Amino acid sequence: MKMKLRLEQCKSCPFRTDGLELSEQGMTTIENKLQTGMNHLCHSHPSNEIICLGGRFKQLQLWYESGKISAPTHRALVDAMLSTGVAPAKHILTGLKLKSEQN
Repeated sequence: MKMKLRLEQCKSCPFRTDGLELSEQGMTTIENKLQTGMNHLCHSHPSNEIICLGGRFKQLQLWYESGKISAPTHRALVDAMLSTGVAPAKHILTGLKLKSEQN
């Protein structure tokens, strides 16, 4: 299965302030999985092949806060992966095209 990164958050994304509300336990479960490197799939896409952009942003923030990457950006993730000899998957490189990455 080829994973793709959603290029914008859906209106009901649980990672938006105005999105679906999850219980504290539900969000903690997701955050624990994100910390381990698992992708959170978009709940509004039926294919189960689309990575939730809100989940990715949360993952980047968690990894930044824990010191795994130098900034909460896809660029920092790619740089960290390359520095350890790991080739980033296409869905990670797609994140470099987001407006939030263009500085």
